[in-house]
Amino acid sequence: MRTLRVLAPIINILPERIIRWISSKACEFFLNKYAKLEVTGNELLSERIGKPTIFIANHLSNMDGIVLNKV
Repeated sequence: MRTLRVLAPIINILPERIIRWISSKACEFFLNKYAKLEVTGNELLSERIGKPTIFIANHLSNMDGIVLNKV
């Protein structure tokens, strides 16, 4: 909790692109450390390049959006 009290004022003064970069690196670190990601059916995705596509997750956790963005 103390860490949050120290970081909150700093986060409020940083530009949004810096916050996004830090968040991206933190998410990447935790995904690489705690998750083993395996993509199957990649050949189906290569057919969809340049076409509108909807990705649907079975929502096993709150990490679904982060994992989809990483993949």
